[in-house]
Amino acid sequence: MTETPTDLRSLPLMFDRRRTNHRWLRAFQELEQGEWTRRLICNNWRMDHRVSQARETRILEAAEFQDELDGETWWQRRYEHFGRTICQPTVQGPSGLQSAYLDVPNGSNAIARSALPAYEQLVHVASLNRILWRLTSGEYLTGDLRVRFLDLTDRLLPERLMGSTFRDAIEFQGRVNDIAEGVNRLGIKRVKQVANLLCDALGERQPPWWAGFAQELMPLIEDGDWTGLAQMLGLGHLQAGEWLIVWRYEVRVLYMLGAEFQIYRPTVVEADDSPCHFPSPPKSSYGITMPLCPDEEGACREVIHPPLMGEVAAEACSYVFCQIASPPLSAYNELDTLRRTHCLRLAREYPQTETYSWLSRHGNWP
Repeated sequence: MTETPTDLRSLPLMFDRRRTNHRWLRAFQELEQGEWTRRLICNNWRMDHRVSQARETRILEAAEFQDELDGETWWQRRYEHFGRTICQPTVQGPSGLQSAYLDVPNGSNAIARSALPAYEQLVHVASLNRILWRLTSGEYLTGDLRVRFLDLTDRLLPERLMGSTFRDAIEFQGRVNDIAEGVNRLGIKRVKQVANLLCDALGERQPPWWAGFAQELMPLIEDGDWTGLAQMLGLGHLQAGEWLIVWRYEVRVLYMLGAEFQIYRPTVVEADDSPCHFPSPPKSSYGITMPLCPDEEGACREVIHPPLMGEVAAEACSYVFCQIASPPLSAYNELDTLRRTHCLRLAREYPQTETYSWLSRHGNWP
C-alpha cells in the first residue's frame, strides 16, 4: 500500500527528517514526558536540520549509541559522547583525536572564508567563576598553575569543598570576587595575562568557543550592560554576580592560525544540554541566538570555532573582568514564553516558506 502525504506527516521527526523507525524514538518519547527542560532539548534535536545525514550516521555509530536506549540512559550517553567527541583537540595529533564538529560529516556547516570577511569582529564570553571552578578540580590542578596564578593575581587559587556544587559554593564565589576586583585594579594588561593562563590551563580538550558578531553586540558592551550581553548570547546558565571574560577579535585571527581553525554554524550537538539554545532557520548561514528577554526585538548571529590559546587569547581579551548584576534568565519556567517569542522573531526576520514550514512541523507555529 502506498503511503499518502498524511501518513508521512504523522511520522516522528529526528533532525527534521521523517522516520519510520529510529534507535532514539523510545528515549525521546520518555524524555518528552518528563522534566520540561529535557523536553525542550528533545524538541531541538528533533528539529535541527543542521545535523546532516552523514553526521547523524557517524553519531549513531559511536560507542555510546550502539544500543536502543531508554530516556535516562540516552541523556547520560549524550553527556559522555559530548565529552569524548566534541571536547577534543583542534589539530589532530599523535592520538588521532580531533573534535567531531571539525570533521567531514559536519562540512555542510562550515562557513567559507570567502563568505566571512577577515575584518569582521567576533565576541566570545565566558564565566571567570566557572573556569576557576573547573580548574580547581583534580584533572587540571597542578603546582605550576598554583604558582603562576599566585604570581599574576597575588592571590591563591580558590578552593572548593569536596562534594560541593557550583551553585552552593558561596565562599568560593566570594574568593572569585576578591580575585576579579584585585586583578582589575592592576589593569587590562594583567587581565590579559590571567586570561592567557586560564585558556592554556584548560588545554586542548575544550569545547568550541561560541561567538556573536561585534557589530550586533557593541551597543550592549559600550553601555556596560553585561547582563544584557549575556541575555543576547543566550547564556541562561549564569548567575547574578558572576564575572565575565570578554574577548573581541577579528576573524582574521582565526584564519591566520591555520586551516583547522575553521568557523562553523553551530548545531544541537555542540549546544549539548542547553535549553537556551534554539536551532536556526533553514535559510540561515549562521546560528541565531535566542535572547533571554521577552522583547521581540533583536537577536544576533552566532558561530562556533576552535578555542583561542596562548598569546592569541591574551591579545583578544579586550576588557577588564565584568560582573553581571542579575541572572540572564530569571526563571527556567520562562523558557516556553521566550521560545514562542523567538519563533515570532524568526518568522519575521526569515519570512521564507521554509521557515514557516519548519516551525509548523515541530509545533512551534500556530
